[in-house]
Amino acid sequence: MPQSKVISLNKLKVACKNCGLAKLCLPLGLESGDIDQLDAIVQSNRPLQRGGHVFQTGDRFRSIYVVKTGTIKTYTQCPNGTEQVVGFHLPGEVVGLDGIECNKHICSAKALETTAVCEVPFQHLEELTSTIPDLQHQLFRLMSREITKETGLMVLLGKSTAEERLAAFLLSLSVRFHNRGFSA
Repeated sequence: MPQSKVISLNKLKVACKNCGLAKLCLPLGLESGDIDQLDAIVQSNRPLQRGGHVFQTGDRFRSIYVVKTGTIKTYTQCPNGTEQVVGFHLPGEVVGLDGIECNKHICSAKALETTAVCEVPFQHLEELTSTIPDLQHQLFRLMSREITKETGLMVLLGKSTAEERLAAFLLSLSVRFHNRGFSA
């Protein structure tokens, strides 16, 4: 009876430098050796099924997550039990930055379809950004992008009709799909 080879799942992991999302994610602008160092701390977990949570409100903050495939919805639970959607996250987008300040997540993140995420332990990322200035700059860019997005959303919600908010959401999705090489 022939003996079958056991393949380590770690060897099947797509490295950051070989990932098609590198131009949208943390490796953007990094040198090859720096990407290797980032790659060493990134963990690829098994895919989440639809409805599975990456994290939930109140969970201890440990990592940020990059959507690799699929879509994630972030939301908060209202006192009356309804969900208030905070955002929809596509491949290449970072989720979990909300937990940095209080060391716990202030919203929940749920897979809307079978979704794969790359987990980046924040403590290791902090250590790495102190030795790789370009990575620190990219992390700051991602955080700034989130702040800009939140500011735009506040203006939109405060001064727009329902039709204008829907149009802005669809336009945002169109641009984000185009940036990923999909049909706008």
